[in-house]
Amino acid sequence: MRDTSSDPFAEKALRATPEKTQRARELRRRMIPAEPALWEHLRDHRLNGLHFRRQQPKRGFIIDLYCHAARLIIEVDGPIHNQQIVYDTERGLILTGDDAYLLRVTNDDVRFRLAQTLNASVSPARRPLRRSRLTSARMEGGDGE
Repeated sequence: MRDTSSDPFAEKALRATPEKTQRARELRRRMIPAEPALWEHLRDHRLNGLHFRRQQPKRGFIIDLYCHAARLIIEVDGPIHNQQIVYDTERGLILTGDDAYLLRVTNDDVRFRLAQTLNASVSPARRPLRRSRLTSARMEGGDGE
């Protein structure tokens, strides 16, 4: 993985392109089943007054849910993520490069443990923002489906 911390040209490459923006629009129309259920509780400042965006281009990727004020990234993972652990880890390092907090939840977390998922979303949003290494968490108890 490439270190982009001291390379202004690499940082520019991580910005949203028109293609990424269009792809994000398409993904908003075709969210996986668990995403709309979670989005319903996050939209319109419903979770502690926080403003979330869905399918947000960020640092060269499209992330499921993002709260800029709290620098909170929420990724809803389906079964495919059990087969791409290395990719997800590298992607997470890039996404959290600006001190963002990455919370990974499974489809089952959203479907069967929604209250805990929402609580897990609020906890990192309350943290003081400071520089740190990869601060990624995964809800416990989910089987990745």
